[in-house]
Amino acid sequence: MNYSRAWTGFYTTPYRGNAEHGKLRAPHKMDPLLIRRRERDIFPKSDLLGGYIGDGWPLCSDLPDKDFLRKGATYRILGSRSSPELNAPDHDDWEDDPKILRLTLGSSSPLHAKLCAAGSDGNCSWPAKVVLSENLVYNKSAQSGNAEWDVDTIRTVLVRSGSVAVYFEYLRPKCVHQNFFNNGKKVVTGEINSDRVVNDSMCADP
Repeated sequence: MNYSRAWTGFYTTPYRGNAEHGKLRAPHKMDPLLIRRRERDIFPKSDLLGGYIGDGWPLCSDLPDKDFLRKGATYRILGSRSSPELNAPDHDDWEDDPKILRLTLGSSSPLHAKLCAAGSDGNCSWPAKVVLSENLVYNKSAQSGNAEWDVDTIRTVLVRSGSVAVYFEYLRPKCVHQNFFNNGKKVVTGEINSDRVVNDSMCADP
């Protein structure tokens, strides 16, 4: 086993404000490195004690349903940009690709209320970090009227308050994926063309 494969896919974070740089808009070394999943070795990696990196962590498939709406779920503010920062986006053109759908929270959403954190004047206070102190309750009305109830997971969400629109990034708990599993399912992204050739496909854990 080649231990160097454990270090593939790491990149320095891009330029941002409020940080010193030797060169204009050059990457800096203050923030944690990003992992670009498409450039990272995907196979299991052994540790130095005879096990594997990730041993002891829960499987991502075992996370509870709607974990992003449960107690302990953590969100951090992004501002006006929709691209996740601590979870590298799947596409380089995430910010400018109109085909990538953005999840917008409705004003009646319980999650909207937590991320907005409105003050006595009714305006959002936009906290930098939000940790849910309890499971969010979605009654039938909230379930049918808010898109976050219909998705499996969340990357970023848009919160609106009047003319102000702010994105938040969901920080999923640490977990591991299994590279090999039983009864895999073929999943398809993009459109199925008339000749039945798909844009992209992969084998996924059901």
